[in-house]
Amino acid sequence: MLEKQYVTSLEKGALSIASILDEKLKATSAPQVVDYVAFAVDNINANIKHAKQDKQELDLYIKEQEQIKEDILIGTNKWLSDAGVDKLEGMRTSSITTYTPTPKVTLKILDQDYWLGSNKFTKVSIDETAVKNFLLSTEIDYSEYATLEIIHEESKIKINKKRNKDD
Repeated sequence: MLEKQYVTSLEKGALSIASILDEKLKATSAPQVVDYVAFAVDNINANIKHAKQDKQELDLYIKEQEQIKEDILIGTNKWLSDAGVDKLEGMRTSSITTYTPTPKVTLKILDQDYWLGSNKFTKVSIDETAVKNFLLSTEIDYSEYATLEIIHEESKIKINKKRNKDD
């Protein structure tokens, strides 16, 4: 059973803090006002703590769901590929097709001073997009200053929704 929690007027934030404390002081005493303020702050701290715990649980749930979705997309792609099929038509869904995502390229700066020496690659810090594009377009080896890591994702399916006739 849920515990009924007392919420102070301070926590509601509807009135000015000074007017709430003035009224509390008139009705009680200074030590009770101190306890009242501390109680309100303790309640807020407890609410923040519970919200952070809930957020962690929600983030974990989202991560798990994303992994399950990714497993379905990759597993279905493998199933279709093993059967020699690259597209299946649906009844409610237009189709599913196999595809291989384009690789992601990440930059690893090894020598910041080298890149900071040129206005071409800096803003307030290193313009990583400019460095990445430069490294992709040059034949010269700059591996002592930066490297590109190419991350290939597994093939997966794409779900193609039916289009409305109104579109």
